[in-house]
Amino acid sequence: MSKEFGCNICNPKRAEDAWEAFKNTKVLESLIDESHFSIQFRDCRHCDQRYLSVFTETIDWNDGQDPQLWSIIPIEIAEFSKLRNFENEYLLVESLKDFAPERKSLCFDWPKGSKPKKYWSQGVIIGLYD
Repeated sequence: MSKEFGCNICNPKRAEDAWEAFKNTKVLESLIDESHFSIQFRDCRHCDQRYLSVFTETIDWNDGQDPQLWSIIPIEIAEFSKLRNFENEYLLVESLKDFAPERKSLCFDWPKGSKPKKYWSQGVIIGLYD
């Protein structure tokens, strides 16, 4: 049985509701803050559950509709401490590819030419970025 994270506000049953709750989380720290790639720690304002958020975007030079992907996963305090101490961006990104692969995560996926999709996934998904 997997561990439950968060509260009913930040971890509701529907992915659509979770995305709305995520937009109200507080940014604690940005590990990478680039225009098309960011990694942040965020915090639920109601229960103090910490989340790792990865945002990726690729530039669409033709139509200007840049595909975007957010991957949001709850983290424990020990994981927060470990991840924030990476001094090398490459090693951080590589470590996230195998981070908690069985843990429920939220995805907000906005591909080119489509409506955005919000869905539950597992682990951290790192999309393409420029």
